[in-house]
Amino acid sequence: MKKESAIVGDGDGDGDGCLLPDAIVEDILLRLHSKVLLKLRIVCKKWKSLISTSCFKRLHDEKLQNIPNLLLLSGNYSSKDYGLTTLSLTGDVLDRWNIPFPPAQYVDMLPSQWGPNNLVCFFVESNGFVVCNPCVRRIIYLPQPPYSETYGAYGFCYLPIRNHYVIINLNRRCQWQMITFSKSNEFERLRYGCWKPVLDSTCSQVTGSPGGAFANGVLYWIGLTHSRSQCLVCFDLYKEKFFTVACGDQIEGTSSYSLHELSGDLHLMTEMRERDRIFRSRSYTLWKLDDVSNQTWIKRYTIDKLDWCFRPLLAGEDGEMLFRDGDCLGWFRQQDEVVTKIRRIPHLKHTLNMKLQTDVLFS
Repeated sequence: MKKESAIVGDGDGDGDGCLLPDAIVEDILLRLHSKVLLKLRIVCKKWKSLISTSCFKRLHDEKLQNIPNLLLLSGNYSSKDYGLTTLSLTGDVLDRWNIPFPPAQYVDMLPSQWGPNNLVCFFVESNGFVVCNPCVRRIIYLPQPPYSETYGAYGFCYLPIRNHYVIINLNRRCQWQMITFSKSNEFERLRYGCWKPVLDSTCSQVTGSPGGAFANGVLYWIGLTHSRSQCLVCFDLYKEKFFTVACGDQIEGTSSYSLHELSGDLHLMTEMRERDRIFRSRSYTLWKLDDVSNQTWIKRYTIDKLDWCFRPLLAGEDGEMLFRDGDCLGWFRQQDEVVTKIRRIPHLKHTLNMKLQTDVLFS
Protein backbone atom coordinates (compact mmCIF):
# COMPACT_ATOMS: atom_id res chain seq x y z
CA MET A 1 0.00 0.00 0.00
CA LYS A 2 1.34 3.43 -0.98
CA LYS A 3 2.18 5.88 1.75
CA GLU A 4 -0.18 8.79 2.09
CA SER A 5 0.56 12.39 2.98
CA ALA A 6 -1.61 15.27 4.11
CA ILE A 7 -1.95 17.81 1.30
CA VAL A 8 -2.53 20.42 4.03
CA GLY A 9 -0.14 20.33 6.98
CA ASP A 10 -0.52 21.63 10.50
CA GLY A 11 3.07 22.77 11.04
CA ASP A 12 4.23 19.40 12.41
CA GLY A 13 3.49 17.28 9.38
CA ASP A 14 0.51 15.53 11.01
CA GLY A 15 -2.34 17.53 9.52
CA ASP A 16 -5.65 15.75 9.06
CA GLY A 17 -6.58 17.39 5.77
CA CYS A 18 -7.13 15.66 2.44
CA LEU A 19 -4.76 12.66 2.16
CA LEU A 20 -2.86 11.95 -1.05
CA PRO A 21 -0.13 9.43 -1.85
CA ASP A 22 3.37 10.84 -1.38
CA ALA A 23 4.15 10.34 -5.07
CA ILE A 24 1.22 12.54 -6.11
CA VAL A 25 2.14 15.24 -3.59
CA GLU A 26 5.71 15.26 -4.89
CA ASP A 27 4.53 15.46 -8.50
CA ILE A 28 2.32 18.45 -7.64
CA LEU A 29 5.16 20.23 -5.88
CA LEU A 30 7.55 19.61 -8.78
CA ARG A 31 5.26 21.59 -11.09
CA LEU A 32 5.24 24.73 -8.94
CA HIS A 33 7.29 27.90 -9.34
CA SER A 34 10.30 28.33 -7.05
CA LYS A 35 8.71 31.35 -5.40
CA VAL A 36 5.74 29.20 -4.33
CA LEU A 37 7.99 26.36 -3.15
CA LEU A 38 9.90 28.73 -0.90
CA LYS A 39 6.65 29.57 0.89
CA LEU A 40 5.50 25.95 1.04
CA ARG A 41 8.62 24.92 2.95
CA ILE A 42 7.05 26.40 6.11
CA VAL A 43 3.82 24.37 5.78
CA CYS A 44 5.23 21.33 7.53
CA LYS A 45 8.51 19.60 8.34
CA LYS A 46 7.87 16.86 5.81
CA TRP A 47 7.44 19.31 2.92
CA LYS A 48 10.49 21.31 4.00
CA SER A 49 12.59 18.16 4.06
CA LEU A 50 11.32 17.06 0.63
CA ILE A 51 11.78 20.41 -1.10
CA SER A 52 15.28 20.84 0.33
CA THR A 53 16.70 17.55 -0.97
CA SER A 54 19.14 17.57 -3.88
CA CYS A 55 17.05 14.93 -5.66
CA PHE A 56 13.95 17.16 -5.57
CA LYS A 57 15.95 20.15 -6.86
CA ARG A 58 17.31 18.08 -9.75
CA LEU A 59 13.86 16.73 -10.68
CA HIS A 60 12.37 20.23 -10.43
CA ASP A 61 14.99 21.65 -12.80
CA GLU A 62 14.58 18.77 -15.27
CA LYS A 63 10.79 19.11 -15.35
CA LEU A 64 10.85 22.87 -16.00
CA GLN A 65 14.00 23.29 -18.10
CA ASN A 66 12.05 23.09 -21.37
CA ILE A 67 9.32 25.48 -20.19
CA PRO A 68 10.91 28.94 -20.32
CA ASN A 69 9.48 32.15 -18.96
CA LEU A 70 10.09 35.70 -20.11
CA LEU A 71 12.20 37.83 -17.78
CA LEU A 72 11.68 41.57 -18.33
CA LEU A 73 13.93 44.32 -17.02
CA SER A 74 11.94 47.50 -16.68
CA GLY A 75 12.88 50.84 -15.22
CA ASN A 76 13.36 54.54 -15.59
CA TYR A 77 16.84 55.95 -16.00
CA SER A 78 15.76 59.28 -14.51
CA SER A 79 14.12 57.84 -11.38
CA LYS A 80 16.64 54.96 -11.20
CA ASP A 81 13.94 52.47 -10.20
CA TYR A 82 14.33 49.04 -11.74
CA GLY A 83 12.25 45.90 -11.58
CA LEU A 84 12.14 42.33 -12.85
CA THR A 85 8.90 40.83 -14.11
CA THR A 86 8.56 37.12 -14.85
CA LEU A 87 5.93 36.28 -17.46
CA SER A 88 4.74 32.99 -18.86
CA LEU A 89 4.78 32.68 -22.65
CA THR A 90 1.04 33.31 -22.57
CA GLY A 91 1.60 36.68 -20.89
CA ASP A 92 0.56 35.79 -17.34
CA VAL A 93 2.54 37.58 -14.60
CA LEU A 94 4.32 35.01 -12.40
CA ASP A 95 6.41 37.35 -10.30
CA ARG A 96 7.31 41.00 -9.91
CA TRP A 97 10.34 42.26 -8.01
CA ASN A 98 11.74 45.76 -7.48
CA ILE A 99 15.51 45.27 -7.57
CA PRO A 100 17.49 47.19 -4.93
CA PHE A 101 20.17 48.41 -7.33
CA PRO A 102 22.28 51.37 -6.21
CA PRO A 103 21.73 54.64 -8.14
CA ALA A 104 23.00 54.23 -11.71
CA GLN A 105 22.50 56.06 -14.98
CA TYR A 106 22.61 52.81 -16.94
CA VAL A 107 21.58 49.22 -16.18
CA ASP A 108 21.74 46.37 -18.68
CA MET A 109 20.67 42.72 -18.47
CA LEU A 110 23.27 40.61 -20.25
CA PRO A 111 22.16 38.06 -22.84
CA SER A 112 22.71 34.43 -21.86
CA GLN A 113 21.62 31.05 -23.10
CA TRP A 114 18.53 29.92 -21.22
CA GLY A 115 18.65 26.55 -19.52
CA PRO A 116 18.42 24.73 -16.19
CA ASN A 117 21.55 26.30 -14.70
CA ASN A 118 21.49 29.92 -15.78
CA LEU A 119 21.62 32.80 -13.38
CA VAL A 120 21.04 36.36 -14.58
CA CYS A 121 23.80 38.93 -14.84
CA PHE A 122 23.43 42.72 -14.90
CA PHE A 123 25.85 45.48 -15.66
CA VAL A 124 25.18 48.38 -13.28
CA GLU A 125 27.08 51.50 -14.30
CA SER A 126 29.76 52.55 -11.75
CA ASN A 127 29.06 49.40 -9.69
CA GLY A 128 30.21 46.68 -12.06
CA PHE A 129 28.49 43.33 -12.50
CA VAL A 130 25.67 41.92 -10.40
CA VAL A 131 24.62 38.27 -10.42
CA CYS A 132 21.01 37.48 -9.62
CA ASN A 133 18.78 34.47 -9.07
CA PRO A 134 15.32 36.00 -9.58
CA CYS A 135 13.58 32.79 -8.50
CA VAL A 136 14.75 33.26 -4.91
CA ARG A 137 15.35 37.04 -5.11
CA ARG A 138 19.03 36.95 -4.30
CA ILE A 139 21.61 39.35 -5.74
CA ILE A 140 25.40 39.24 -5.41
CA TYR A 141 27.74 42.08 -6.28
CA LEU A 142 30.89 40.77 -7.92
CA PRO A 143 34.25 42.47 -7.36
CA GLN A 144 34.91 45.19 -9.90
CA PRO A 145 37.51 44.43 -12.56
CA PRO A 146 40.55 46.68 -13.00
CA TYR A 147 39.86 49.94 -14.85
CA SER A 148 36.14 49.49 -14.28
CA GLU A 149 35.13 53.10 -14.79
CA THR A 150 33.86 52.41 -18.31
CA TYR A 151 33.04 49.35 -20.40
CA GLY A 152 33.19 48.76 -24.12
CA ALA A 153 31.70 45.25 -24.34
CA TYR A 154 30.82 42.32 -22.10
CA GLY A 155 29.45 38.80 -22.17
CA PHE A 156 28.04 36.26 -19.72
CA CYS A 157 27.50 32.52 -20.02
CA TYR A 158 27.40 29.17 -18.25
CA LEU A 159 29.74 26.34 -19.35
CA PRO A 160 28.08 23.02 -18.39
CA ILE A 161 31.18 20.90 -19.07
CA ARG A 162 33.21 22.87 -16.54
CA ASN A 163 30.20 23.70 -14.35
CA HIS A 164 31.05 27.36 -14.01
CA TYR A 165 29.96 30.79 -15.13
CA VAL A 166 32.08 33.26 -17.08
CA ILE A 167 31.91 37.04 -17.41
CA ILE A 168 34.20 38.71 -19.92
CA ASN A 169 34.66 42.45 -20.14
CA LEU A 170 36.33 44.89 -22.53
CA ASN A 171 37.16 48.27 -21.02
CA ARG A 172 37.86 51.53 -22.84
CA ARG A 173 41.58 50.81 -22.66
CA CYS A 174 40.92 47.90 -25.04
CA GLN A 175 41.85 45.35 -22.38
CA TRP A 176 39.83 42.16 -22.09
CA GLN A 177 39.34 40.61 -18.64
CA MET A 178 37.37 37.62 -17.39
CA ILE A 179 36.14 36.12 -14.13
CA THR A 180 34.88 32.58 -13.52
CA PHE A 181 32.87 31.14 -10.65
CA SER A 182 30.81 28.01 -10.04
CA LYS A 183 27.26 27.99 -8.79
CA SER A 184 28.44 26.18 -5.67
CA ASN A 185 31.09 28.79 -4.89
CA GLU A 186 30.69 31.13 -1.98
CA PHE A 187 30.41 34.46 -3.79
CA GLU A 188 31.76 36.25 -0.75
CA ARG A 189 35.15 34.65 -1.39
CA LEU A 190 35.48 36.33 -4.77
CA ARG A 191 37.90 39.20 -4.53
CA TYR A 192 39.43 41.85 -6.77
CA GLY A 193 42.20 39.49 -7.87
CA CYS A 194 39.69 36.99 -9.28
CA TRP A 195 39.63 38.92 -12.55
CA LYS A 196 42.35 37.82 -14.92
CA PRO A 197 43.50 39.39 -18.18
CA VAL A 198 42.73 37.66 -21.47
CA LEU A 199 46.13 37.24 -23.07
CA ASP A 200 44.79 36.85 -26.61
CA SER A 201 43.35 40.33 -27.06
CA THR A 202 44.11 40.83 -30.77
CA CYS A 203 40.54 41.18 -31.98
CA SER A 204 38.58 43.46 -34.22
CA GLN A 205 36.63 46.49 -33.05
CA VAL A 206 33.37 45.72 -31.25
CA THR A 207 30.38 47.83 -32.33
CA GLY A 208 26.67 47.91 -31.68
CA SER A 209 25.20 46.38 -28.53
CA PRO A 210 27.81 45.83 -25.77
CA GLY A 211 26.21 42.55 -24.62
CA GLY A 212 27.52 39.50 -26.45
CA ALA A 213 25.38 36.48 -27.37
CA PHE A 214 26.50 33.00 -26.29
CA ALA A 215 26.12 29.76 -28.27
CA ASN A 216 28.06 26.48 -28.45
CA GLY A 217 30.87 27.57 -26.16
CA VAL A 218 31.54 30.85 -27.98
CA LEU A 219 30.65 34.47 -27.15
CA TYR A 220 29.82 36.66 -30.14
CA TRP A 221 29.70 40.41 -30.69
CA ILE A 222 29.02 42.46 -33.80
CA GLY A 223 32.23 44.12 -34.89
CA LEU A 224 34.33 45.56 -37.67
CA THR A 225 37.46 44.23 -39.30
CA HIS A 226 40.51 46.43 -39.84
CA SER A 227 39.16 47.13 -43.34
CA ARG A 228 35.90 48.37 -41.76
CA SER A 229 33.74 45.53 -43.11
CA GLN A 230 31.08 43.95 -40.90
CA CYS A 231 32.03 40.77 -39.01
CA LEU A 232 31.47 38.85 -35.80
CA VAL A 233 34.02 39.16 -33.02
CA CYS A 234 34.16 35.71 -31.40
CA PHE A 235 35.73 34.41 -28.20
CA ASP A 236 36.13 30.66 -27.68
CA LEU A 237 35.54 30.14 -23.94
CA TYR A 238 37.34 26.80 -23.82
CA LYS A 239 40.46 27.85 -25.74
CA GLU A 240 40.31 31.46 -24.50
CA LYS A 241 41.10 32.64 -28.02
CA PHE A 242 39.57 35.32 -30.25
CA PHE A 243 38.70 34.91 -33.91
CA THR A 244 36.41 36.59 -36.43
CA VAL A 245 33.61 35.35 -38.69
CA ALA A 246 32.75 37.25 -41.86
CA CYS A 247 29.12 38.16 -42.38
CA GLY A 248 29.30 37.48 -46.12
CA ASP A 249 28.22 39.42 -49.17
CA GLN A 250 24.58 38.36 -48.82
CA ILE A 251 24.35 39.95 -45.37
CA GLU A 252 26.50 43.03 -45.94
CA GLY A 253 24.70 46.26 -46.75
CA THR A 254 21.66 45.89 -44.49
CA SER A 255 20.68 48.70 -42.13
CA SER A 256 21.29 47.09 -38.74
CA TYR A 257 22.22 43.84 -37.05
CA SER A 258 21.40 42.02 -33.82
CA LEU A 259 22.54 38.68 -32.38
CA HIS A 260 20.26 36.03 -30.89
CA GLU A 261 20.72 32.55 -29.47
CA LEU A 262 17.92 30.24 -30.63
CA SER A 263 17.84 26.51 -29.84
CA GLY A 264 21.51 26.62 -28.89
CA ASP A 265 22.70 28.13 -32.19
CA LEU A 266 23.76 31.66 -33.02
CA HIS A 267 21.45 33.69 -35.27
CA LEU A 268 22.02 37.09 -36.84
CA MET A 269 19.00 39.26 -37.57
CA THR A 270 19.34 41.93 -40.25
CA GLU A 271 16.93 44.77 -40.90
CA MET A 272 16.19 46.60 -44.13
CA ARG A 273 14.36 49.92 -44.01
CA GLU A 274 12.58 51.56 -46.90
CA ARG A 275 10.69 54.84 -46.95
CA ASP A 276 7.80 55.85 -49.11
CA ARG A 277 5.51 58.84 -48.93
CA ILE A 278 3.19 57.26 -46.36
CA PHE A 279 5.22 55.11 -43.96
CA ARG A 280 8.51 53.42 -43.32
CA SER A 281 8.49 49.69 -43.97
CA ARG A 282 10.88 47.21 -42.38
CA SER A 283 11.97 43.78 -43.51
CA TYR A 284 13.67 41.41 -41.05
CA THR A 285 15.82 38.45 -42.11
CA LEU A 286 17.15 35.85 -39.70
CA TRP A 287 20.39 34.03 -40.55
CA LYS A 288 21.79 30.98 -38.74
CA LEU A 289 25.55 30.53 -38.36
CA ASP A 290 25.62 26.98 -39.70
CA ASP A 291 29.38 26.27 -39.73
CA VAL A 292 31.77 28.41 -37.70
CA SER A 293 34.91 26.91 -39.24
CA ASN A 294 33.80 27.48 -42.83
CA GLN A 295 31.94 30.70 -41.92
CA THR A 296 28.75 29.66 -43.69
CA TRP A 297 25.29 31.10 -43.06
CA ILE A 298 21.80 29.73 -43.69
CA LYS A 299 18.83 31.99 -44.33
CA ARG A 300 16.05 30.98 -41.92
CA TYR A 301 13.24 33.57 -42.07
CA THR A 302 12.25 36.77 -43.80
CA ILE A 303 9.42 38.76 -42.24
CA ASP A 304 8.03 42.04 -43.57
CA LYS A 305 6.78 44.17 -40.70
CA LEU A 306 5.79 47.75 -40.02
CA ASP A 307 6.35 47.69 -36.28
CA TRP A 308 9.35 49.41 -34.76
CA CYS A 309 10.35 46.69 -32.28
CA PHE A 310 10.78 43.10 -33.47
CA ARG A 311 12.84 40.49 -31.63
CA PRO A 312 13.03 36.68 -32.01
CA LEU A 313 12.87 34.86 -28.68
CA LEU A 314 12.43 31.13 -29.19
CA ALA A 315 12.67 28.71 -32.11
CA GLY A 316 9.85 26.20 -31.78
CA GLU A 317 9.01 23.01 -33.59
CA ASP A 318 8.17 22.75 -37.30
CA GLY A 319 9.89 26.01 -38.19
CA GLU A 320 7.90 28.16 -35.76
CA MET A 321 9.42 31.16 -34.01
CA LEU A 322 8.23 33.07 -30.96
CA PHE A 323 8.87 36.80 -31.25
CA ARG A 324 8.21 40.11 -29.61
CA ASP A 325 6.50 42.66 -31.81
CA GLY A 326 6.14 45.97 -29.98
CA ASP A 327 4.02 45.20 -26.92
CA CYS A 328 2.74 41.86 -28.30
CA LEU A 329 3.98 38.29 -28.36
CA GLY A 330 3.40 36.20 -31.44
CA TRP A 331 4.35 33.10 -33.41
CA PHE A 332 5.67 33.10 -36.96
CA ARG A 333 5.16 29.90 -38.98
CA GLN A 334 7.77 29.57 -41.69
CA GLN A 335 5.85 27.03 -43.76
CA ASP A 336 3.09 29.42 -44.80
CA GLU A 337 4.59 32.69 -43.46
CA VAL A 338 1.65 33.21 -41.12
CA VAL A 339 2.03 35.54 -38.13
CA THR A 340 -0.21 34.78 -35.14
CA LYS A 341 -0.35 37.30 -32.29
CA ILE A 342 -0.78 35.72 -28.85
CA ARG A 343 -1.90 38.72 -26.86
CA ARG A 344 -1.01 42.32 -26.08
CA ILE A 345 1.12 42.60 -22.92
CA PRO A 346 1.30 46.06 -21.34
CA HIS A 347 4.49 45.11 -19.44
CA LEU A 348 6.42 45.04 -22.71
CA LYS A 349 5.93 48.78 -23.31
CA HIS A 350 8.41 49.90 -20.68
CA THR A 351 10.87 47.02 -21.03
CA LEU A 352 14.56 47.95 -21.19
CA ASN A 353 15.69 44.40 -21.90
CA MET A 354 14.30 40.88 -21.89
CA LYS A 355 15.42 37.26 -22.08
CA LEU A 356 14.16 33.74 -21.70
CA GLN A 357 14.61 32.36 -18.20
CA THR A 358 14.12 28.90 -16.72
CA ASP A 359 12.71 28.57 -13.22
CA VAL A 360 15.71 27.25 -11.27
CA LEU A 361 15.39 26.18 -7.65
CA PHE A 362 18.04 27.59 -5.30
CA SER A 363 20.88 27.91 -7.87
